[in-house]
Amino acid sequence: MIIHISLILTFWLILVRAQISVDPSQYAQVLQLSQMYNLNMSLYPIENGTYLFCTPYYINFGCNGGFLTSIYIKGDGITPLTISNINTLMPTLTSISFTSIPIPTETFASFMQSSILTSIDLDTCNVTTFPTENISYQKSTVSLSNNPISNIVDVSLFPIILVWKIIANETSYFRNFSYPIIENENLNTIEIISNNFPEISEVDTIKIIPGPNFDMSTSPNINSYTTTKLNITDILGQYTLPSIPLIYGVVHLTLNINVQPPTSFFNFSNYYQLFSFSLKSRDLPYAYDQQFPFVNIPPEIRDFSLENSYFREFPSILLNNTYLQFLTLKNCGIEGPLPNISKNNFFLIDLSYNKFSGSVDTSYCNIDANLSYNNLTGPLPECIGCYIKNPILKIRYEGNNFSNYKEGILYPNCSITISKAILSITTLTVFGINLPLYPEEISTSPPFNSLPRVTDINSFSFIFKLDTYYTLKSLKFISIHFYSPNITIKAPITLAPPIIKNVMYSPLLNLGYTFKAIGFNFGSQITNIKVDIPPYKCFITEIDDNVLSCSLYNKSIPEQQYTFTLNLTGYVVSYKFNFVRSYPTISTVIPAPLTGGNITIFGYFGENPTNFLVNLLTSPSDNVTCTGVIGNSTTVMCNLGPVTNTISVFFTVVLKIEVNGDSGISVYKFLDNTIPCSIDGCGNHGACTTVGCVCYQGFRGAKCDLIADNPNIVVNSTGAHFGDDDGSFTLSIVSVRELTPFGVLVSEIPIDKWIPKGINTSNGEVHSIFEFKKNNFTITTDFEEIKSEKNITFAGIEMNLQPGSIKLSITLSSWEYISSVNYLQVVLNSTADFNQCDEDGSGDNGIETDGNLNFLQIKKGGKVFYGQFLDKVLSDQRATIVSNQVLSEDDNSILIGLNLPHCNECVIDPNFSVLLDSEFNNDDCKSSSLKEKPWILPVAVVIPIVSVAIIGSAAYVLIKNKRLGFYQKKLDRIKNSQSMEKENSSNASVLL
Repeated sequence: MIIHISLILTFWLILVRAQISVDPSQYAQVLQLSQMYNLNMSLYPIENGTYLFCTPYYINFGCNGGFLTSIYIKGDGITPLTISNINTLMPTLTSISFTSIPIPTETFASFMQSSILTSIDLDTCNVTTFPTENISYQKSTVSLSNNPISNIVDVSLFPIILVWKIIANETSYFRNFSYPIIENENLNTIEIISNNFPEISEVDTIKIIPGPNFDMSTSPNINSYTTTKLNITDILGQYTLPSIPLIYGVVHLTLNINVQPPTSFFNFSNYYQLFSFSLKSRDLPYAYDQQFPFVNIPPEIRDFSLENSYFREFPSILLNNTYLQFLTLKNCGIEGPLPNISKNNFFLIDLSYNKFSGSVDTSYCNIDANLSYNNLTGPLPECIGCYIKNPILKIRYEGNNFSNYKEGILYPNCSITISKAILSITTLTVFGINLPLYPEEISTSPPFNSLPRVTDINSFSFIFKLDTYYTLKSLKFISIHFYSPNITIKAPITLAPPIIKNVMYSPLLNLGYTFKAIGFNFGSQITNIKVDIPPYKCFITEIDDNVLSCSLYNKSIPEQQYTFTLNLTGYVVSYKFNFVRSYPTISTVIPAPLTGGNITIFGYFGENPTNFLVNLLTSPSDNVTCTGVIGNSTTVMCNLGPVTNTISVFFTVVLKIEVNGDSGISVYKFLDNTIPCSIDGCGNHGACTTVGCVCYQGFRGAKCDLIADNPNIVVNSTGAHFGDDDGSFTLSIVSVRELTPFGVLVSEIPIDKWIPKGINTSNGEVHSIFEFKKNNFTITTDFEEIKSEKNITFAGIEMNLQPGSIKLSITLSSWEYISSVNYLQVVLNSTADFNQCDEDGSGDNGIETDGNLNFLQIKKGGKVFYGQFLDKVLSDQRATIVSNQVLSEDDNSILIGLNLPHCNECVIDPNFSVLLDSEFNNDDCKSSSLKEKPWILPVAVVIPIVSVAIIGSAAYVLIKNKRLGFYQKKLDRIKNSQSMEKENSSNASVLL
């Protein structure tokens, strides 16, 4: 992905840099040309008031280094171009193309006399004469179309000429020119109006238009041509070729001229490379004894066209040619029924202006057919009749006598069926009956940016970008409208089965290998898909529509061919691939902090590797070397100094490793560990220090925006319940999971049958202890209700616990691991159940997390359920850093994962409490408005954990008392309210 982004960025920079202004010495005349011929100036960027005419798209101008090299302009046929308009441009111009711009004689002379200008293309520019002296013959292209040229020059004088065209579509431009001999070894294309067939050396493309005094006696010269494309077009309509030219090796032969009919069948056997043949007679039918005149038509021919001939029967010889795709037999007098073309591969067939009779069968629905002006009767099939109102189709069937169609009076019945719509990652393919052949007949909702690709009358497809795929996938249907019959069909969408295009693999630390299947339509749900690489199991770690990754925990896989087998809800797809070890490949990178430190790289680097080199490519011009590199076949470590270019911190960069001269790359993300407080800081109730938020007296929470509360607490076998008459929060343990190093679930035990083990109330503490056992695995929970403020230390972290909170100690032991490299995850569920007043909607909504959860807040009705999750646990009695994460959330609950290392005994020690929202307005809590107020989603606030409860410095005391007076009255009201509650009810109860 990084490489792709870099290439795109590089290409974008090239385009940006390519958009420059013309050199000041030429800018005035380029601007003048733009104004003279009304060019679209909106196509050109403006910089500092100057148009950037030099763009990479060659809209009207081409440049090199800011100097103009080419011009492409279409004029109005009136405004001439004089040499004074372009005199500053001529020294650098190499190519010009003008259409409908009058070119004076002196201007054209300057073009021909320029040694720099090598390509000249002038169409309808009123060029009258070639200069007779000082011509620069260093021209590669001279093309003059529709110009009243009165003289010609010798083509052989131009040593580098590739294209020579002196032609016209209108007879008013014809002149009496003859070319006795044309010899030029570089000439590739020649198109001329000539009074003779000249002698021509080997030229790829030849087009000859007979002039006003053509000498047909020169026609034998044609048979000596060595060419692949020959076109003879009689625009004057005066001439007849004595025969079809015999040219060995010709590929495309076009004769728009009368040809003397043969005295026997014309044999195509010598035209062994013929790909397309077209003969359009003017008034002399080319036929033999009123029969189709050709035999031995080359089997590889793709395009055959014969017009204005005369033979009564359709030539069955053409139906035997399965390669033939384009067939025209127009105005040939053919009688009888239409040919059966169901076994042919025609794209287009034109049988218009003949005498065919009978009906049209459905084989003509799947091709672009022109059957106009015949004697056809019977009903039009629905596949055609449904769209006969289309102007294109109407013209191609007019001039017949169909029983169910009279234009403007009678139209065929129409029924269209869509059987299925299959959605893949970039394509929607629609299948049905009587679908249109023309894509313009179709519109959809939601719409597409392009017309569909029509296969036949049974299917068509749309190609789109990835965002359209997700839109259609979520809608689950598409509405398709057919214009001519005015029919709309709502079609359900079916997802296409998966397709595997490639399988890639890379080392998985020193544990095994990661395999990636590249393809389409894999979906996004891991639970719906299974993967095997027999005889091994592969555990899925990542999936999207195009990529599926799985981990195979065996590092001794033999090098041989394997089959990657994918089963997606019953669709089984297999792909064979060869497994061969290679290096260096990187599977995981553990980054260093911004202050500097070690980078650890896991992967496979070969047997006994030496000569390591590690670089960070933060920009094209910034290459940071990692020093002190040491490593082995699976692990490489090096030291990165402090980051000085802080802009780089916000970007993912490329890490490049070289081992013994071989290179590998991976993604590297800087680890920013410098932020001490939450994203929102500490609000108005605390200060952000180097140890995090220090709250003013009376305030608590990750952002110092909460006030202590004193709720009822009930602990039982289902969990801990904090609440009062307004509602409650509940915390429970859902399950314990075993996961692979890449987060793949391999085993899970639901925690649903807690056994009470007793209540310990010694020393004024209340401990409620529960236990769950399955086989040898045991999990014990100790819910301690905090009655008075106290300070504790767990895993080296000091904490201050306030009355009204719960400290939950979870001990897990003797889990039976599937693999020694896997880890455990304890899943907690926190829910909010309030039936009265709710928030006003002004708070934060949703989850704020970077994947490592340290604080949790759930807001409801002015109350906040507050949880602190430490980033350390005791793993076999040793303090170990861990991570916590939000697994899922909805309107009323959050599922939390506490990730533990591989341990025989692990102890977790989070704590929870219910606090008051300092910003909550109790006046809004009115029963009449409860139903109108949305609930606030659970909010997870993620900031690094800091221990600030036991700080004895004077600075800490000053900060806490800074705004004490401001909040004292509010705190007093809360304390008085809490005192009254204590007199009337018990602070907490324990139910077993």
